Amino acid sequence: MSTLTGAQAERYQQMVVECLAMEGAREAAVFDVATGTLLAGAARETHFDTARAASGSAALVRETLATLAAVGIAELPQDVLISFTEHFHIVGSVQDDQSVYAFIGVDKAATTYALTRLRFAQIRSHGR
Repeated sequence: MSTLTGAQAERYQQMVVECLAMEGAREAAVFDVATGTLLAGAARETHFDTARAASGSAALVRETLATLAAVGIAELPQDVLISFTEHFHIVGSVQDDQSVYAFIGVDKAATTYALTRLRFAQIRSHGR
């Protein structure tokens, strides 16, 4: 990805703010999928490393895309769900740009996957 413009950086930071305003949100980030570089991120817990999470999420997306290509699936995934006992993460592309992705981590007890997925998709597609 090329250098971010001020408008892009502001838009990505606003996406993170909107994600963290969602019920149960724990962490959110926007990242370059090719390099794993964190473009914007924040977490409610100080020990959560959004840069490391962005790098790991980028690797997950790259491997998912490579696997889909290897098995002949041309369709791109809308999002990827990683479910844990007490929380889940959703990873998905920002708008139609397959080079920029975002993730959100959410407390399962505070919301549902369906509601989170819908709102997260709206934020990613419109930046609102």
